[in-house]
Amino acid sequence: LITDVPWAIEASAMDAILAGGQMIADKDVTAAAERVDPGSDKKSYEIKDGTAIIPVRGALTKEPSFFSALFQAGTYAGIQAAVEAALADPAVEKIVFKVMSPGGMVPGAAELGAYMNRAAKIKPFYAYNDGQMTSAAYWISSPAKKIGAPRTASTGSIGVRWTHINEQKLNDRIGIEVTHMTAGKYKAVGNPDNPLSKDDKAYLQERFDNLYTIFIDAVAEYRNMTTGAVLAAADGKVFLSDQARENGLIDTIVSDFDEFLNQINSNQEGPSMDYNTLKAEHPELFAQVRNEGYSAGQAAAESAGGSGDNTDQMIEYVG
Repeated sequence: LITDVPWAIEASAMDAILAGGQMIADKDVTAAAERVDPGSDKKSYEIKDGTAIIPVRGALTKEPSFFSALFQAGTYAGIQAAVEAALADPAVEKIVFKVMSPGGMVPGAAELGAYMNRAAKIKPFYAYNDGQMTSAAYWISSPAKKIGAPRTASTGSIGVRWTHINEQKLNDRIGIEVTHMTAGKYKAVGNPDNPLSKDDKAYLQERFDNLYTIFIDAVAEYRNMTTGAVLAAADGKVFLSDQARENGLIDTIVSDFDEFLNQINSNQEGPSMDYNTLKAEHPELFAQVRNEGYSAGQAAAESAGGSGDNTDQMIEYVG
């Protein structure tokens, strides 16, 4: 069920999901996922003036599923695949997320945020709030060199949420008695057939506090802010752009996306990190990006009927 995992998502979006999709069964998700092409959005970006524009839309999940197809939402896997392709694309000089998303599941968000922080060292990375960039959508966008938004856009909602649905009274009404056999005090914690005990709540709260700390630390690192500054803006509130900029969550207020593109294209950004510097100063990052770029090149070459032997070309893209 979609309530099995913690979410980093704006409150009203989570409520809408719970109202419309909480009874989607795992078998339905699995069956639908088999009909979703996991590679369908590997190159889902538009190039404009050397800038790859990657859409980040809807309530985000880790991988393609019935849920992502039903709600026409993005996935962390799909976004990363698009970024990998853009990094390997010689026509791409910069990468921009165009975000209209309330956030998404916690699983996958931290990993994509860390990946974008590494990718930003290869090609300049920017993010534009196209109306809503909250919670996990902000998490994965926070490594951007510059974040822009129109004045009425919503930013923030930094926090973690999980919902427990107690179905005990419903079970009693329809005559169902459920017994959970466990070895380990917390093995069945959070099941829908029993209320949460005081110990259950304390155990779960500690888990979510730890996830919240990971979220806060990531934003502080990526935005070059102190932990205290992030905490001041991380109580779950959603900010319009004036307040978001005052709190350090965005950098510039623009009239629209075209103005934001003009800003980042007119700036003297300097060249991407060159091959030798990257290899000498960041050998692990160099190896990782080289391998990812090579894999993307292999896939592209195979789909085009080529040999796929593009190692030198992929390294050239990194430089």
